[in-house]
Amino acid sequence: AKSDAAAIESRERTLNAAAEGKRNQLHKAMKGLEEASQRHAEVATAVATTQREHDAVAEEVERSREALEARQEQLQDRTPVERLRGGLRQLRREMHALELRIGIGGHAQWGHSRAEAERSARSQWPHHPS
Repeated sequence: AKSDAAAIESRERTLNAAAEGKRNQLHKAMKGLEEASQRHAEVATAVATTQREHDAVAEEVERSREALEARQEQLQDRTPVERLRGGLRQLRREMHALELRIGIGGHAQWGHSRAEAERSARSQWPHHPS
């Protein structure tokens, strides 16, 4: 029985010695897996943060693009400019017409004032019979 127990102990030591290398490899692999999982979590967090930043920038770029397209359409629409030009042409015509009226009225008033002055002058001079 002692020899059987000694044989079993010897066999157990042999198996433990052989398994020790495998056990060390398993612990190293588990430690490496834990480190890799931690790095993965850090990288996943960084990727998520970068993705949110990318989405925000992409959204801002889209809003800017839409604003630029709208502004470009406004700049290409010449209706307001043509409306202003038409208004300026109308103002010039009206100013010309007013200038003519002022000129005619001034001329008529000048003539009227001159005739009035002549009549007044004749009435003040003594009348000479001819």
